[in-house]
Amino acid sequence: MKWIKQNQWLLVVQQELRETHAPVYVARRNGMLVSGIGVAVILITALWMTRYLFRLLEKVQRQKESLDSQFLQASKLATIGEMATGVAHEINNPLAIIYSEQTNIGDLLLELDPADERVVEMKGSVAQTRKQVERCKAITQKMLQFGRQQFSQGRRVDLGRELNELVRLLRPQAHLSNAEVCLEVEGQLPWIFIDPGELQQVITNLVHNALHAMARARGGILICAWKQGKTVVITIEDSGPGIPE
Repeated sequence: MKWIKQNQWLLVVQQELRETHAPVYVARRNGMLVSGIGVAVILITALWMTRYLFRLLEKVQRQKESLDSQFLQASKLATIGEMATGVAHEINNPLAIIYSEQTNIGDLLLELDPADERVVEMKGSVAQTRKQVERCKAITQKMLQFGRQQFSQGRRVDLGRELNELVRLLRPQAHLSNAEVCLEVEGQLPWIFIDPGELQQVITNLVHNALHAMARARGGILICAWKQGKTVVITIEDSGPGIPE
């Protein structure tokens, strides 16, 4: 109400209570909406942070387990390294005696008739035995260096000659397993820079695995080698059953 015209007239305005309080209702509704959105954002953020922290903890746990496993493996390797060092020292002593006795046998063979076929065969056996003793010594040296950074003792070797000699050594072992080892060389193989002991070890292990897989069933092992550009390719095939799928 309001008096107008010098208090001659009384102006009366009638308005519903709902309309009067409408701004308050709108403000309250907007406030509740903003509060609800804020609470939702806080809940979503808290949920996301919880999941993120949970994944982070899982990652840290996996890393810890991996480090524990690596530490355990390193401890095992250290123990094996100590054992390998002791074994290598024990093996080196009889190897030195064998090498010395081979030298004595070689000197005795010089006094025999060099034209005798048996003498020639014995000289070849002594030379081959000496070479295998040197190979054993190289293996024991690697055992002594186990667990430390080391580099292969590479040198230039005649690959064709090395393969032929290796096949000649493997054939008697293959015959015991009722198998045959053959070598096929395409063209002239070049000289290569490699550790001959490691080359011999790799091929020998593959051939032994093939013989074991064939399980005394008559079969064959074929070693092929050829030059391909600036590299040399060596393949080993066997007539065994192969790895089951």
